Amino acid sequence: MKILIPTLHFFTTAALTLAFAAGSRADTITLADGKTLDNVTVVNETLKEVSFKQEGKTKTVPSETVTSVEYVKKPKLVDQADSAAKDGDINGAMDSFETYVSGLIEGKGKEPMLWAPGYAMQRLIELSASVGDTEGVVVAADRLIKNAPESRYLPAAYLSKATALADSKKNKEALTAIADLRSLINTKELGQRWKLEADLAEVLADTSLAGSKRRARVIEISGLAGKDYPMVANRARVAEGESYTEGETKDFTKAKAVFQQITADPKADKPTLAGAYTGLGDCLFAQALDLQKANKDANEAFKSAVDTYMKVVVLYPEQVRYRAKSMFLAGRAFEFIGDDVSKARARQLYRSVIREFKESSWAEDAKKQMGG
Repeated sequence: MKILIPTLHFFTTAALTLAFAAGSRADTITLADGKTLDNVTVVNETLKEVSFKQEGKTKTVPSETVTSVEYVKKPKLVDQADSAAKDGDINGAMDSFETYVSGLIEGKGKEPMLWAPGYAMQRLIELSASVGDTEGVVVAADRLIKNAPESRYLPAAYLSKATALADSKKNKEALTAIADLRSLINTKELGQRWKLEADLAEVLADTSLAGSKRRARVIEISGLAGKDYPMVANRARVAEGESYTEGETKDFTKAKAVFQQITADPKADKPTLAGAYTGLGDCLFAQALDLQKANKDANEAFKSAVDTYMKVVVLYPEQVRYRAKSMFLAGRAFEFIGDDVSKARARQLYRSVIREFKESSWAEDAKKQMGG
């Protein structure tokens, strides 16, 4: 059975045609500070630099400053895979990437686009993560680490591996992966971005850190990342907001302020926004429950929580770490609203959680809510 992730179509056919025509001339490099390098042709991507041609000249930019590249021309199988992924056919995309990567590893041809093998391996990591396959993430990351040791994507592969291991409750193994990343950073003399990424990953994987200690550490990391690495700073701020909603002493007012600041930041990436909107939904849900306990009308507050959770479900379907939770809690908020339509929507969401995330604790909770 194919795994299909729903997509939203915001543009008319004419607008899409114009957008494609405008962007089809060359590659686009997006930098950590939010700026873009347009009308370029990427030549290669290594641990230290991304080289490209622009206006007839060969130029470079440090790899640690590059957050993404939009390539216009790709190898045929890679292009097919990315097209399938955009259409929601994740299995088809992974099959095409697997065929491409396996062929290169087995020596069935040489790729003239020097950046493409590392990119394809990284996409397999991302797609495995998008369907919640933590074991697949680890396998794909290990393959990139072994077979593309000079790729720009190498540090990110270590981070993805550590995150997947932590999500699987294998925190010691996660910390080992982060230690391996630190060794790479030191050996290859990589820049500040990767040191900050390693610091943040370690804080999130270290179960001995909690509450105010974790909060103090992520605030420090966010401050060091600052304007130079806003995506790192915002991910640290998500952890800061979450720290206010955990433990015995909760402060949803402070958490709400943090999450609102993140969602208003145009430089926040999709995983960060998914985390921030989930956290904001938690704050709104908690406020609705407080109103209900005080015998006040809480329906509008529950509706606000639903709207916020559903942003994660609809806009960030690939962010499975947050999607399952948001689907379940949107269902709970619908139940508290209590009319027949809302109850039906709650059951629909519970069934989706059970179907899509059957191995998760959220699926177990959904079964309980449905009386199963």
